[in-house]
Amino acid sequence: MSLRWRLVLVFGVLGALAIGAATLIAWLSTSNELRGEVDTFLLRRGEEITDGRRQLPQGPGDFGGGPPGAPATFAPDVVTQVLTSEGEVVQTVGADLPVDEGDVAVATGADRSRLRTVTVDGVELRVLTTHLESGGAVQIARELTAVYQPGCNTERYDPAWKDEWIGDYTAPTAGPLTTARNPDPRSGA
Repeated sequence: MSLRWRLVLVFGVLGALAIGAATLIAWLSTSNELRGEVDTFLLRRGEEITDGRRQLPQGPGDFGGGPPGAPATFAPDVVTQVLTSEGEVVQTVGADLPVDEGDVAVATGADRSRLRTVTVDGVELRVLTTHLESGGAVQIARELTAVYQPGCNTERYDPAWKDEWIGDYTAPTAGPLTTARNPDPRSGA
């Protein structure tokens, strides 16, 4: 093999390695940034709960932990689980979240809060467990699927919204707005 072909081969391999390394660094950076956004969301939601600006699920149709009319903690964008001061599950809205020694420490008041990643039924969730002043703790979780597989929502994400939550809207100057789950772009809906 001539020197010219050896140089072409060496520089080709080095170029491919540089592109691969740059791609990996970009993916890791974006993944960390998106996970940070999920963490920020969970911490903000936890603060809303501990400040009493959101209601906690306590039982079927019985909500407390916030002023009347406050938004519910169990919004469809999160999984919510309430723990007693001993770490036992009182109420779950969404998937059952695992409870370990660290969560029990938060529920007993030994720790204030805790962030971690868990897998429930094959889906990765970022979970915040935060202590409640009234005793116990609340766990709030958000799916990480969009962080690791950004294009997956149409295939893997099961939307928790119910049609009756969205409702419909009409105005004298506009036609009804669509609430269809999968509007067909060809039909103009």
